[in-house]
Amino acid sequence: MTYLLDTHVFIWFREGNRSRLGPRCIETLNDACGAGRVLVSAISFREIGQLEHRKLVEFPGGGREWLRKAIEIPGIAIEGLDAWTAYESAGLDGLTRDPWDQLLVKTNTRLGTTFVTRDRVILRYAKKNGMPVLDARK
Repeated sequence: MTYLLDTHVFIWFREGNRSRLGPRCIETLNDACGAGRVLVSAISFREIGQLEHRKLVEFPGGGREWLRKAIEIPGIAIEGLDAWTAYESAGLDGLTRDPWDQLLVKTNTRLGTTFVTRDRVILRYAKKNGMPVLDARK
């Protein structure tokens, strides 16, 4: 199984924040990294840039350096955004209006991966729509 990380999960996993991620999530992601089956969307880079710019999050050495080191973690690959996924993400009924979440969920659907998130809105959407998801709280 391959996993696509929600932005907050990517940040917390990279930081080793065990208080925000459940033990099952951490174990699953560690195993998946070992097998090279963890993806981070380029969309998360944009979202992280926005969070840093708005001073909602601060990274040691700055966001660019943090991201450079984060993508060097063995087993994590970066997934790009294609035009059709961007276009089709606007039509996700029943999901939050947050464009980053819409893009990530649509990317997950296109890739056929399991989405890893703590976002309750996305978890409800996944359950209702049969989208594979790993609840990062567990």
